[in-house]
Amino acid sequence: MASMLELVTRNFFGKKKVRLYPIEKERDAYERSRGRIVLNPSACILCSICAKKCPADAITVDRKDGKWELNAFRCIICGECVTACPKKAITMSNERRHSASSHIIETHKVEPPKPAAPKAPAPAAAAPKPQAAEGSKAEASATIEAVKPEA
Repeated sequence: MASMLELVTRNFFGKKKVRLYPIEKERDAYERSRGRIVLNPSACILCSICAKKCPADAITVDRKDGKWELNAFRCIICGECVTACPKKAITMSNERRHSASSHIIETHKVEPPKPAAPKAPAPAAAAPKPQAAEGSKAEASATIEAVKPEA
């Protein structure tokens, strides 16, 4: 009984082993810890590679509407989307995501990239004209097909 009383008094008056969260400050995140996914909408080109690489299907990309969504409850913070992004628009922050009582879906509006202007076909005068006497018909037709503009 005396040893138990000694243990109780040591625990009661000794240093606390846990933080009393609302009272004490939250602990700083470690430098290389995985916390949450962060998107830079100005760098995103809506290529949807991140959505294809995500093993939890937490990311959806809608190119037509210019919408990038992250379902925070499905995300397992593996970092596959970060490594797969060709423009490095997705990064991993070491800040922890705070608890939530409702379903969280982060939605970002992204300006869809403009399609590149089609290249003008090469002018017909610049292409060499095939001569029937020198080459065969197969060579001549190949040269003509290369000059034709694509439809």
